[in-house]
Amino acid sequence: MLYLTAFLGIIILGDIVLIPTVYLGVTGALNLPFVIAIAVFANLVCDMLCYSLGYHLGAVRISTLPMIGKNIAMWEKISTVFKAHVVRIVFLSQFVHGTRVPVQILCGAYRMRYLTYMLASLGGAFAWSCTLALCIYLASASL
Repeated sequence: MLYLTAFLGIIILGDIVLIPTVYLGVTGALNLPFVIAIAVFANLVCDMLCYSLGYHLGAVRISTLPMIGKNIAMWEKISTVFKAHVVRIVFLSQFVHGTRVPVQILCGAYRMRYLTYMLASLGGAFAWSCTLALCIYLASASL
């Protein structure tokens, strides 16, 4: 039941639930490999939902949003950079708080190839979860 709660919490609240859950895994209260698997799967579910939202909205509809419509030149520059480096951006967005959801939505809006998107997202989610576990392990070992 605790693992299901962690899974749902990570989907809904993200890192607010992920960090203490990984801490419990590092300290042995939970099974760490299973916690990492749950974290990766929860991230993928959330990413799929965001991708689907972007796919449904489309790039044209997103570009007409009031905050973007005022800065159309900036939007075009961002779009050019995004399209050129999309795989790296998807991977790294897992590490930069506040960028993951907009990046996933834009991937759907620009119709990024789904398999490529999922592989980049999976790699980023796994790398983020393992990095977080390592940081928590090192921090708890020094206490």
